[in-house]
Amino acid sequence: MPPVPRAPGPGNAYLFRHGLPVPVAEADFSGGMVRDVPRTAIPDGAVYRMRDFLCHSPGKVVKRGGVAFASPAVGEALVNVVAVCEFPGDQRVTMISSNPGDNFWIYDVTKNTAWPGGGLSVNVLPYENPPFWVHGGTSGSLILTHGAGGKTPQRVFLSGSNIAVGDITGAPQARCSCVHLGRLVMANSIANPNRVWFSNLNDPLNWTPPATSGVSSSFIDTAGPVIGLASIAGTLLVFQRGSFQRILNDIPPGYGDVELNPPNMQLQAVATGTGCIDARSIVQARGNVYFASEYGIYYTNGGSPTAVTTRDDATGIGDLWRSFTFDLDAGTPGSVIAQGIYADNWLFSSCRHPAGMDFQLLTYLPTGSFMTTSMNIACVHYASRSAPHAGIYGCDGNYSEPIRLLDLTPMFVPYPGPQTDADGAPVLPQLETRMIGSGPSLKAYYDSYLTYDIRGGDLQVEVGTNVEGSDFKVVPESPMRRTTTEAARRRFSTSKDANSIQYRLTQLTPSERTEIYMIESAYHDYYGSDGRFP
Repeated sequence: MPPVPRAPGPGNAYLFRHGLPVPVAEADFSGGMVRDVPRTAIPDGAVYRMRDFLCHSPGKVVKRGGVAFASPAVGEALVNVVAVCEFPGDQRVTMISSNPGDNFWIYDVTKNTAWPGGGLSVNVLPYENPPFWVHGGTSGSLILTHGAGGKTPQRVFLSGSNIAVGDITGAPQARCSCVHLGRLVMANSIANPNRVWFSNLNDPLNWTPPATSGVSSSFIDTAGPVIGLASIAGTLLVFQRGSFQRILNDIPPGYGDVELNPPNMQLQAVATGTGCIDARSIVQARGNVYFASEYGIYYTNGGSPTAVTTRDDATGIGDLWRSFTFDLDAGTPGSVIAQGIYADNWLFSSCRHPAGMDFQLLTYLPTGSFMTTSMNIACVHYASRSAPHAGIYGCDGNYSEPIRLLDLTPMFVPYPGPQTDADGAPVLPQLETRMIGSGPSLKAYYDSYLTYDIRGGDLQVEVGTNVEGSDFKVVPESPMRRTTTEAARRRFSTSKDANSIQYRLTQLTPSERTEIYMIESAYHDYYGSDGRFP
């Protein structure tokens, strides 16, 4: 006989009416962390807290890998700046360390193995991400300015197979710099904080326009003190604390031919109310310039800025960002907002506060999803290698002496990557869900199921009640049984009467692998009208 067709299963209304449980599955975590709405309104695929988990893989979150040291220890007090020197065919990593006072040293991290020793004295300490100038296609220079101003900029270049340091003679004693349309650009001196200077074309060591121009230097004065510079798509962006401007066209004052090809650069306002708080936050990825202020993270392609952390639908983390930055003054010692890019997809954003509030945000740019990391790897400066050997490095990772550079790249190789960070601290991720179930009414929650894969470590499950998850208790099944070869679906006890529950998953011990796939729940509403009210 042919099979008898079955009627559709009962809908939610039927289940509610008869007191049967309604299933709820949290099986998508790609939305990352959302903080600008209550837990009751966090959308599908998003969570309240995600620390040391990566949510870029469809259908699961994975524990990040541990970070490693990228250098031996140094004798100085701090590692302040890290930069990639993209010498043609000879890409190197350098770092600048310092002692109190004007005592700075630059090290070739990829070459030297004995510390101290092998370091070169430098006179400047940048408060920006140092740009690299490639000239002639065969050589190049890493440009170093002095963030406090008042010193001649320097450059790091190759002398044979070794790096060397030299002054950029004739350059203004500027605080920030970038490379734009074949010219080295510098801005913000002590005497002229709003001024932007231009070098000769294809010659970063020559800052004197032709004698026929009648001027001794080429510059444009902007609307206020310049925090940082960036060049994108032929446009020079000039960032101030509460605004930014752009300079269009390619011939600065004092250059070109007065009759045939006269100076044509034009200064235009782009945004007021949105600026940059720290030049170390200015980075480029995916055809955009990213920068940060005390109000959030933004990006621009040369036009009006778009907010990353605060969104029109309120699914961002603007409130969380401002909780760390609302009273931050980047001009004071110990105040830093820095950013770095890994593989054109991941944006690192760190905040260092003199009061000791450290914060490192990780944004997956293709989806705009947010995660945070452990504080022991929060950095004050980043440097990125480009493809095909993509990498990211950071300095001052909250370590006790001796100070070293960090290699953050292993974070993105969860296994067989290291289970601990460079300082020996284990990687112990945590995930906290949104509210499970809809509406504010009282509900009966049944037992739940977790689909996960944890090998060699212990995973604790807690259930929190109340709308904001103020009362968490460990379930009897914690820690969950370890897996061996593949993911497992296992039950854990919930059995609560509450208007809301949330789950918190916390790793207690190091593991070879931790992946979370799904959390399944079931509940039914209580109704006073039909007697089903306790």
